[in-house]
Amino acid sequence: METAVAFKHGKFRNSSWQRLCRCPGCVRPAQGCCSGGPALFRLCFRAGLLVLLSLLSGSLKLFAQTPEDPLAGNAQNVIAARTDLARDLITEWQCSLRPPRTEVERESITVDGEALTRFRMVSESSSEPVRLVAGIEPSLLHNDFFATVRIHSTLVGSRLAVEVLVPGQKDPVTGLPLVMYLPGDAIESDNRFHALTVSVTERNMQAALRTARAERNRPDINAEGAVITGLAILTETSPGESWTDIGLAEYGPVIRLPDRISQQMRVLAASSAMSESQERTYVPMDVELGALLLEGRPGIMRLIPDHGESADLIRGLGVNTVWLSDYRDQLRAREWALAQMAVVTSPPHPQFESEEYSTVQSSLPPLDQLCPDISAWYLGTRVSAADLPYLLALTRDLRSSDRVYQRPQLADVTGVEGAVSREIDLIGMGRHVVGREEGFGSMRNRLIRRWRNSGQQGFPWTWIQIEPSSAQKSWRVGLEDPLVEPEQVLHQVHAALSAGYRGIGFWKTHEFDRSVPHDREIMLAIELACLEIRLLEPFLAEGRHEGVLTLHSSEEQAAPQAGSSSAIRAGRSIDVSQDDEAVESDAAVIRSDRTSLILAAVWDDTSQFVPAPMFRKEISTVVAASETASAWEVSVTGVRSMPREVVAGGLRVRLRNFDRSAAVIVTSSPGVVQELEQNILLTAPRAARLWIELSTLKAERVEKTLEAIAAVQPVPPGVGDLLDSSRTALDLAEQEIRTGNYNEARMLAQDSLRYQRQIQSMCWGEAVRSLCSPTASPHTISFSTLANHWEQLRYLATNRHRVTENLLPGGDFDNSRNILREGWAREEQTGAVFSTTCDLMPSGARGRFLRVAAWYNDPQRGNGGRDDLVPLVLRSPEVQARAGDLMIVTGRVRRGTAVSVPAGIQRPLLIYDSELGPEQGLRLKLDSDWREFQLLRPLSSDGGFQLLLSLHTQCEVHFDDLQIRCLPAAGQSLQNGTLPNGAMQQLLRNMQVQSDDVSNERLQVKPTGNELRQ
Repeated sequence: METAVAFKHGKFRNSSWQRLCRCPGCVRPAQGCCSGGPALFRLCFRAGLLVLLSLLSGSLKLFAQTPEDPLAGNAQNVIAARTDLARDLITEWQCSLRPPRTEVERESITVDGEALTRFRMVSESSSEPVRLVAGIEPSLLHNDFFATVRIHSTLVGSRLAVEVLVPGQKDPVTGLPLVMYLPGDAIESDNRFHALTVSVTERNMQAALRTARAERNRPDINAEGAVITGLAILTETSPGESWTDIGLAEYGPVIRLPDRISQQMRVLAASSAMSESQERTYVPMDVELGALLLEGRPGIMRLIPDHGESADLIRGLGVNTVWLSDYRDQLRAREWALAQMAVVTSPPHPQFESEEYSTVQSSLPPLDQLCPDISAWYLGTRVSAADLPYLLALTRDLRSSDRVYQRPQLADVTGVEGAVSREIDLIGMGRHVVGREEGFGSMRNRLIRRWRNSGQQGFPWTWIQIEPSSAQKSWRVGLEDPLVEPEQVLHQVHAALSAGYRGIGFWKTHEFDRSVPHDREIMLAIELACLEIRLLEPFLAEGRHEGVLTLHSSEEQAAPQAGSSSAIRAGRSIDVSQDDEAVESDAAVIRSDRTSLILAAVWDDTSQFVPAPMFRKEISTVVAASETASAWEVSVTGVRSMPREVVAGGLRVRLRNFDRSAAVIVTSSPGVVQELEQNILLTAPRAARLWIELSTLKAERVEKTLEAIAAVQPVPPGVGDLLDSSRTALDLAEQEIRTGNYNEARMLAQDSLRYQRQIQSMCWGEAVRSLCSPTASPHTISFSTLANHWEQLRYLATNRHRVTENLLPGGDFDNSRNILREGWAREEQTGAVFSTTCDLMPSGARGRFLRVAAWYNDPQRGNGGRDDLVPLVLRSPEVQARAGDLMIVTGRVRRGTAVSVPAGIQRPLLIYDSELGPEQGLRLKLDSDWREFQLLRPLSSDGGFQLLLSLHTQCEVHFDDLQIRCLPAAGQSLQNGTLPNGAMQQLLRNMQVQSDDVSNERLQVKPTGNELRQ
């Protein structure tokens, strides 16, 4: 049998591709010629030598094959030498060995026109081995094999090696065929590209054999039948961030494998694949008393849905759990598990005989065999009370079918957390608030309230909104999307952590794309949030949420209110679980062994639309602490010691230049602070660069939006000065990071972001000045849509003479006898929790107003703080309109006194319409005086338009002078004509609405076909 030998050329795994060098007389790839350097000269010399030997002897004889001579071959084999060499970018480089605390991200880049494969490594340890490998066409081992790779790395000492597989020799450690690496050249400096070379010689092969025998304590290991299967780069990590760029590679000659060895290799590959498919690869997730365990260690779940991104990209964000939508995609599940990510997935659904779900018609198969690599089960999003019987039946059958592994179960619920907590391990609670009347402080208070309502039996977690809702996006087809700001993402995460939650999930519905600037902004915000969570994880994962403290500014302490005690001025514990809104600023206390974590934050009722500056020059509180305790302000770039100020009640904590939120550690243990400092040394360079990049991207977006606003409306004075201040802060941050002052660079980048938020807040405040609420217009819920708002107001002002009279019959209620007979519809909450009424009351001489009220049937019980109970919804008669019409809804409202509103609830009423739904509704603060309101609603389609009035708790509300007027579309309908204002034409074109009675992220309907749908 003859064995052909050839130099590999072209792309790896494709030996038929070749290109000719422009150098006369030399067969070379087109990228360069033989005169490219000493390494290329040596390679061509070897090729020429092989040709000369072949011509002189007719064949090139291999060494006699003995176990002690690993380079031996068959003396009868003839090598047909070719002089073409591979010279191309290897795209199959992968990380085959990665330490547990090192993150490795791979991407393809282009630098100065050269395509490269880049590996970014972030390590928390001092020195750990990392191996990057690339497969090549297999070749018999021989001592003329030579390879060179162009590489640039910040890790000095990185070495190129040849991967050698011995099919007939089993590794006693792994049970798989023995793999060895023959080392070559190493990088000596990190300031330039290197052409690393490696040659196969008898000497380095014998050295590799001696090392393998010593490490495995097996003197009988030999290299009989060895095969060259790939190239490798062997390196060791350094603390922090490092880079390795891999460019062009050459290798050869290749001695093709005999049929016997090829068959043996195929058998090994098949058996390896079979053993891998039977072996369970997963990241264990478990729940113990007081902690959520990931890989056996207490941790905070950081969940993200899978939309086809690479594992390296998702791991680079810092998340540790991924939601795989299809349980049948086990290849994808294994890929995530091998990337050291916990995988949660929606399980298969059993078939029940009836809607009572008491008898299983078709049970689930054994899930340990069907889904071995899954870490936990995700049972549904926005599961309501109507879905509760099916959910409980599903979880019982799921535990029966998963009896071998008994993996944890997760579900996101709406108001039924008390019943679910007895069956589900991790309960998702909360509601998206970006673009709604509810602020982030209200979100935090609701999270605490719902966690207490659950009985605190399961582990709490919540979804973080990182993109506009599907209803908002679908309605705004053809217009600018109402973008979620990165500060809004970070503030939601802080709200969840300060509520004591042990997990967060970043809700998204599309694949992240690095080339999309706003996607990149959100990715940076996620990574920064995860960096902070990982830094504080030892305290968050095992700490106890012990309440919330008041925070006071220096002005409040200098001028206390009359009658206030010093203890109140200094800081006191407050119960926020019953409050509908948060105070201006406060601090959550999470206490663990000998350490208290203080999470301070500024809250307002506008940042869910456009983030405000949220800056305080100085703020303080008093924390209970031991006599020897000290306070330390902690960030991802530094730890700052705070002056010890012992006062009555404990230790005063003063935060200066307080920007949005802060974390403070109060401890008497020096080891805690030392460990934090060591961890921060690893995160500081990366974190500072992330803050600068985030500020740069947002500055570009803010300036672009300002240009769009300025085209239709003058921007507020002072915006130009703030833009200059933002750019100056960014320039200074760049200077600081070049000198290694990462903490100062982060603070300057945050200063730049604060100036940008101030610009956004000024423009937004000008836009909503004439509105009763930011949700009165669909274009004032986000900074990115403000230009559309000014276009809408301009169109309304120039066409006000075309506005119709009131189209709602009897909206003043003066001549009404029974509103239900006049087309109003009344919807009540099923069950016996509330009683409701809806009637007309006399007002003045001959006038009347509408009174609606709801009250608890059992005042002692109440509704238990449930958010999914809606006592009463009142629908107006339909008003017929066409697509392109602008509906103008006005009226008066006040709070009645016959039924009291529960303490802490300030917004018991929701006013919304059939076009945009409750998500865009008005939640007004009410008192005993009449208050006017207005809604502006451009219509997307022909049909009936309705006004809806909804009570959300026990209360009494009065309505009067309700009007629905219409500014008709100019001329013809929107599909057949144009509007007089060209900008408004774009505003009203191609709009599609998706109305719903609850949040679009909920579980859509009661399961049909016994399937729980997300």
